[in-house]
Amino acid sequence: MILTNLLLAASVTDLADPPIHALPFKPWINGVLGDEPQMQVQRYDDDTYVIRQSIRTNFEGPFLYLLFGSDRAFLIDTGAGGLEVRPTIDRVIAEWAARHRRISIHLVVSHSHSHGDHHQGDAEFQDRPDTSRHTS
Repeated sequence: MILTNLLLAASVTDLADPPIHALPFKPWINGVLGDEPQMQVQRYDDDTYVIRQSIRTNFEGPFLYLLFGSDRAFLIDTGAGGLEVRPTIDRVIAEWAARHRRISIHLVVSHSHSHGDHHQGDAEFQDRPDTSRHTS
């Protein structure tokens, strides 16, 4: 009976708190507006962020992905250069940590592949505290 009540309560809680994600995202940065941000952050759900570098800073307009787990955050790619990436990543991590009543979380920086538009921001994370890099 207790297990049944717990499962029922979990089901009701899940329904009461629908997922944040919805596709499609807001329109991505397209390079047309003069006052657009250099990095656009879109939250897919509480632990998944998709970040796009403005094509005004690099014609590739690369995407970066920041994924949170219980013990660490995982940053896939660091951009194509032409801007500072770390302030945006640090802000998203700080906001996530505050929502989860955490002081910090370990960051792992990695890459989807080795093309230059995916790793130009690596140097910004080299001396970042509580950060490790995984390169292939």
